[in-house]
Amino acid sequence: MKGFIIYALPRSRTAWLAHFLTYGDWTCCHDVVTDVHSFAELQEIFGIPYIGSAETGMIEGWKAMEKIAPDHRRVVIRRPLEEIKASLAKFGLADDEGLERREKMLIELSAQPDVMTVNYADLDNIETIKALFEFCLLQPFDEQYWERLRHKNIQIDMPARIWKLQKNQPGINALKTELMNFMRQQ
Repeated sequence: MKGFIIYALPRSRTAWLAHFLTYGDWTCCHDVVTDVHSFAELQEIFGIPYIGSAETGMIEGWKAMEKIAPDHRRVVIRRPLEEIKASLAKFGLADDEGLERREKMLIELSAQPDVMTVNYADLDNIETIKALFEFCLLQPFDEQYWERLRHKNIQIDMPARIWKLQKNQPGINALKTELMNFMRQQ
């Protein structure tokens, strides 16, 4: 069973989505690229049946992911950039250039065929969540499950995430290089 990848910028409810879309046989990871250090590992993860991931950094490699996991369903979550910047600023983070570059990539991916695009503000709308659930998991929406989770505040520990990103930066950079080299060979 081919999986799905949700692409978004940080602070776009990806941690909540990963929790929500871990349902039945399905596992939805969150930001696997922070733990993966090679192209082979990435291929291995996305070769697992019933796997999905909600990613805030993988947009930079979306074209390579098209080759790695061509049958995976793709979702883009769009949140206004100013809201993201304001949320990140609360943690002392500002990366205007990187966020703007990644926002352009999200827009480019959104324009591709068969990509579901969801506005962040609509993630509280039952019809949007139903469509997202059924698109990703290929099964009927479980409204009772959603009701149990809809108001649950699920967020990552930002200080721990920042530490992890700094610690894993060499591996993340190596993966980026491998993905770029892979795309050049295509």
